[in-house]
Amino acid sequence: MASTYSDLKIELIGTGEQSGTWGTTTNNNLGNAALGEAITGSADVAFSSADVTVTLTDTNASQTARNLRLNLTGTTGGARSLILGSGCQIEKLYLVNNTCADAITVKNTSGTGIAVPAGKTMFVYNNGTNVVDAVTHASSLTLGSALPIASGGTGSTSTTFVNAATNITGTLPVGNGGTGITSLGAGVATFLGTPSSANLATAVTDETGSGSLVFATSPALTTPNLGVPSAGTLTSCTGLPLTTGVTGTLPVANGGTGAATLTANNVILGNGTSAVAFVAPGSNGNVLTSDGSTWASTAPASGSYGGATISTGSITLTNASTKLQVIDGASAIGAVTLPAATTFTTEGSDVFLVKNFSPYAMNIVFSDGWYGNSIGAAGGENSISLADNTSAVGGWTPTNDSRLKVKPSSSFAASGVQANNSYDIAVMTNTTVISLYSGTSSDIYYSVGTISDGVISWTSSTLLLATTANKIWLTRLTDTTAFLSASNSTGDNPSTTTSIYGLTLSGATVTLSTAIAISSSVFCDIQRIDDTRAFLNYVTASASTCRVLTHNGASVPTLGTAATIIASSQNPGLKTMASTLVDTDKLVTFYTDPDGTTSFDAYARVSTISGTTITFGTQLTLSTIDGTYCLSKQAYSTNANYAFNTDGWGVSISGTTLTSLGLVGGQYTTSLRNNDFVLLTSSNGISLDGRRTKYSDANGMQLVSTNINSIYFTTQYSIRPSPSGTFAVAVTAPSGDTVIGVCIELIES
Repeated sequence: MASTYSDLKIELIGTGEQSGTWGTTTNNNLGNAALGEAITGSADVAFSSADVTVTLTDTNASQTARNLRLNLTGTTGGARSLILGSGCQIEKLYLVNNTCADAITVKNTSGTGIAVPAGKTMFVYNNGTNVVDAVTHASSLTLGSALPIASGGTGSTSTTFVNAATNITGTLPVGNGGTGITSLGAGVATFLGTPSSANLATAVTDETGSGSLVFATSPALTTPNLGVPSAGTLTSCTGLPLTTGVTGTLPVANGGTGAATLTANNVILGNGTSAVAFVAPGSNGNVLTSDGSTWASTAPASGSYGGATISTGSITLTNASTKLQVIDGASAIGAVTLPAATTFTTEGSDVFLVKNFSPYAMNIVFSDGWYGNSIGAAGGENSISLADNTSAVGGWTPTNDSRLKVKPSSSFAASGVQANNSYDIAVMTNTTVISLYSGTSSDIYYSVGTISDGVISWTSSTLLLATTANKIWLTRLTDTTAFLSASNSTGDNPSTTTSIYGLTLSGATVTLSTAIAISSSVFCDIQRIDDTRAFLNYVTASASTCRVLTHNGASVPTLGTAATIIASSQNPGLKTMASTLVDTDKLVTFYTDPDGTTSFDAYARVSTISGTTITFGTQLTLSTIDGTYCLSKQAYSTNANYAFNTDGWGVSISGTTLTSLGLVGGQYTTSLRNNDFVLLTSSNGISLDGRRTKYSDANGMQLVSTNINSIYFTTQYSIRPSPSGTFAVAVTAPSGDTVIGVCIELIES
């Protein structure tokens, strides 16, 4: 039977144990290292500007926490705690000597403890749950010296009482119970003897007025002069002259207008409890119109508009342009280009009013090339004000200015771009981007772009890989490394091979490692985990699979053990997967499995990674309804508590358990500003819609829409956020053998 240990960690030898050595163990138990420490021992506990924890472990060797006396030394740097930690939750007496400069609280892990003042020694008792005073009562006590006044004594050992007549000389100060004076002023003694209003007036020397003493409640005053009071209530006063007795502006809440002047010829509008608002006449011919919530002076919606009417679809305004600009009959998507604000000598509101009656939305373009918010089609309008004319761009403030800015960039010549070929990008740094596309014979080409003020300057298109690939995927790891997935699966046919390369960027040159081949598969998605690892999703004819990829500069990336998230013999062309990192080494994986009829059964799980090993949490069913499509081809996380897939299905996360939020939005493309600002796309190219994500325990995620910025591309595109999360880059090939880039920047939080 093995040894056990008492609360004081005295070794208790088991029956028949330690033959030939039990004497040594017994001597240690009874010697200075065990019982000796508990009965008479003293140990130093050194502090170094932090709390200190002492523990007791199963050994009869010397241990600080076993000693009767604990001598606290060192530097505290403020009040500290001595914590009786693991093994110390026992009943034990301590004599604590605090030699430090600050009070130290002695406590165990569950109680509040006892504070030992600096330079003092105290007996304390650990009762197992708290440290308390060891002594709280003494039947008698003899002190070696006088008890100080600060401790409740007199500071003297004498029993002689003081005789005020014979033992005191001088003036007794106020601090010792006296008055600090030797005589009273004229009339003071009389007032103290008979405290009347008349005697008080005689005793003071700087009074004003006459009569009786006045108190706060309902005094009767005779012809008082109040001077300039700092406060007062005139509820019962009468005879107040409005022309000379009132200052300031009477607010609406008190029956006024809240305004000191009324602008001539303006229409007055009620404004709740705030000061009244005004509508100016505006341009000649304007009418007062309602938008359902307020009134405005606007041009008529039809007929003779006034101002300038154009039909070309795009206009460039100057400081000589007419305020009202009407677009009607435009044949294509257009833009309203603003002049430099510095060309205007004065600032003001409603410098331009643009009304769009064409069937196409129009973008507002600033003089530096950035696109602002759009003007809606078929009756949309935007009032453009000038707040500051000292800078060319910053002074223009269009109505409901967007939270996004968009700038189309220069293009680079591509080779054999086809409508069904694939594009992808990786924003490597805040100034560098790589664009890949499959061109002639589905070979893979690249161009490296440098970003400056939203403009991307591209290198010439360069052949990267002579292969047959119409599906490519690029995932950034670091500023200089990434993963490239390439396959030539037609109609998501799993009979093809997916090749995965390690990509390295050096200057403007891109190189590839030897490929890892995954045969008979359809690639789905690669998500970055950290600087060397990524999470791979792909499907085969029999399963949907996840793996960890590792890329650390070696010639060939390594591939972790395959983990099957769901086994299925359904058509792999209808299976989809997408994962998003929600926390260190934890992802949420969305996936579908067609049931053979008309629905895509949609699921989600937490995927946890340890090195290159993957474990899955409990499967959450999102939808099994016929006709419901949950094509999880992309996913993103907003924080460690929520995740969403392409079609807008959301889940909340608690550990490895997921809870469905249902459909909370649609068609997410990417996210900016720490995954808090999302971009949505439309079906006919990119129509950028920036939306804020909001969260609450009751509602999960809400999307708050801003104005839409529309830049329409006619073919495929790819969009990725920057490492800083403050902007994104999109690329597309809108006109055959040309690829262009677009910077999308978040300008308002």
